[in-house]
Amino acid sequence: MRITVVGTGYVGLVAGVCFADSGHTVVCVDVDEKKIASLRQGETPFYEPGLEELLHKNVAAERISFSTTLADAEILYGRLQREGFHSYAADAALRDARRTIREGSYDRAIEHLERALQAFARRTNARASLGKDIEETRTRVRLLAGSGLSFLPDIQEVLGRAEREFLQGNYAGSSEDLRIATVLLDGVTHAPGPKK
Repeated sequence: MRITVVGTGYVGLVAGVCFADSGHTVVCVDVDEKKIASLRQGETPFYEPGLEELLHKNVAAERISFSTTLADAEILYGRLQREGFHSYAADAALRDARRTIREGSYDRAIEHLERALQAFARRTNARASLGKDIEETRTRVRLLAGSGLSFLPDIQEVLGRAEREFLQGNYAGSSEDLRIATVLLDGVTHAPGPKK
């Protein structure tokens, strides 16, 4: 897992080194350029038993690095955007986090980063849910194959478009096409039978 720790004080640095020693890839961020420069050299700004040895070990293993920007979080977000993820809430939270780090307010920056993580989680859950809904609708359509329903080819066309858009990362378009396919499918399967 990639982890960004904001602040390299007693809590942040110790947590970052421990995460790295547990096998995670960690970037510790701080606005103090001198502190970051000394940490890159393996020098700790305070004494904590065993910390400097763990720092040296994990810097050598390239599991921990140090930065004065949130570039690592922004790189992660850029990769998510290329995969079709976009969230105005996450954009705003990252922008607020950058601003508060420049101002030196780490507590506020952490709050903003937590907001961004929540937006990532909501979007990831929505994407997984949309994929599941497409598959369930595809199963319903398969069950109706050969039934002679006149609308079935139209439903299959709209559902196919929803699947293509989903694979291309156009989740809004995919969701809308899935809604149309579902409405058509519900209308066909719940239509009243011929009167006797």
